[in-house]
Amino acid sequence: MSEARGLTALRTVPARRQKYLIPLILAPALTFFYASPVLMILLRAFEFPLPAGVHAILSGTALTAALHSALLGLSVVFFSSLVALPLALATRKNLLLNSPYFDVIFLIPFMTPPYISSIGWILFLQPHGYLEGFLPFASHLEPFFFSVWGLSLIMSLHLFPLVYLALKQTLSAAGGRLEEAARTGGIPPRIRFIRIWLPLLTKPLLATGVLVFIKAIGEFGTPLVFGSLIHYPVLTTAIYQNISTWPVSFARAAQLSLPLLGMSFVVWFVNNLYQKRKNYTLISGQSSSPEPETKRPWAVIASIYAGLTLVLALGIPYGSVLITSLLRIEGNGFLLSNLTLSHYTALLELGSSALQALVTSFELAFTAAGICTLLGLIIAGVTRFFASAWTQYLGLLVILPYAVPDVLIVIGMILFWNAPWLKWTLYNTPAMLVACYVVLFLPYAVTYTTGALNNLSSSLWEAGLVHHLPPWRVAQRIVLPLLFPSVLAGWITVFSIGVRDLVAPMLVSPPGLQTVSTYIFQQFDQGDLSSGMAMAITVVLLTLLLHFIVQKLQTRGSR
Repeated sequence: MSEARGLTALRTVPARRQKYLIPLILAPALTFFYASPVLMILLRAFEFPLPAGVHAILSGTALTAALHSALLGLSVVFFSSLVALPLALATRKNLLLNSPYFDVIFLIPFMTPPYISSIGWILFLQPHGYLEGFLPFASHLEPFFFSVWGLSLIMSLHLFPLVYLALKQTLSAAGGRLEEAARTGGIPPRIRFIRIWLPLLTKPLLATGVLVFIKAIGEFGTPLVFGSLIHYPVLTTAIYQNISTWPVSFARAAQLSLPLLGMSFVVWFVNNLYQKRKNYTLISGQSSSPEPETKRPWAVIASIYAGLTLVLALGIPYGSVLITSLLRIEGNGFLLSNLTLSHYTALLELGSSALQALVTSFELAFTAAGICTLLGLIIAGVTRFFASAWTQYLGLLVILPYAVPDVLIVIGMILFWNAPWLKWTLYNTPAMLVACYVVLFLPYAVTYTTGALNNLSSSLWEAGLVHHLPPWRVAQRIVLPLLFPSVLAGWITVFSIGVRDLVAPMLVSPPGLQTVSTYIFQQFDQGDLSSGMAMAITVVLLTLLLHFIVQKLQTRGSR
């Protein structure tokens, strides 16, 4: 009752019309930013007669790229689930270290840029690479690795933390009474897994599988870096080719975007139907401990598996990148006399292109993070305190980037800002990059702020209103200080992702403007590996540092 009275008291302070006025102002603005890119893709793709547009979409190149994208997405979902499921089960059985830092470590592959991991694997397994240098007989692994299965494995090692965290949460929420009853009844472990845990895991597996599939088919950096080596075109790289090489064809890029958009919405729609129809009731209760005589050998096996997963996801790719960044002369191999830190010091030389790329990335990400934080605070406050159909629409609109690949949003913004009826445009300016970052990363800021705001009791507002404080003073003196850790965590998250983002800079950077990601890609493409990898290690370390700061802020904010 107190919670309800607090919200009622809060809503009677502003004029009642503000309940609808503020959402009515925000809804068109966000619709403009989020719906217009998708609408522009549809309009530009079908600006020709319908038969011609359909024929272009079903042409040999487009159809091949679409099939490649679908196969890649399905294989990444399979391998990600295959890696994550044993880890989640081992955590559920208390076979692994029960520490919050354990999950943080497994999140590192997802938080680090996937294109850097791809470069690391290439350096490790390429002909005359690091593996062949240490184990010459391992050269027979090259044909398997430089294939679609190697591409799928690299992307799976980046995305499996999404599946792992979802499965772990489901297993932790499920009580242990069902399994304990089945064990008491003499049911074998295999049957217990099939009849108890598999039905409970189906929904989170499908939900995270959809998310992984959308991210896999929309991934740009890894197919661009690795896919070009194995001649495996996908829709994202085909779109990039049409807007980056002469003759530039925005219409063709829009047509290639349609299969990507269609696959994303189809899998999202099917998943929503399944999630609504299939429901299981969990019986709560404390889980029983694993049997003492079987826990020790299984714990050893689980620890070995977890360690091997971390070696594959972090040790090999980033170890290869680190070694390359320290080499004085790349052709002389890994020798103590050939190690140097000169490539790192060169990053900070005044006037160097590397330092300029760092400064540019920091400026763009800083600006975008500030805008996202401010908008996220406004949107979270509106959806929390001005409940209506408009605010529900705002909540759905903000999460749209989760369902649409990043490359499609950027392509849609390119088409919009190149529309002939615009009197002025952001295209070919640094502001275009900031706009792309805001549209792509605003959901992160909204998520952090909304979660913190929902955890605040409305009795705090009541206390301020009882003392006749104006709402803005209550927000300034009470609410904002409590929200600050989560708001800052959202800002840091947007900033860290924006600094190392590859999609927007590769597609919309104006001539002469270079960011961290384009610098790394350019150095890799031109063969100056050591300089590029020094920048890559710098970005990875910055990402990890900011990630741990976010974890600390979340811990402090939850107290």
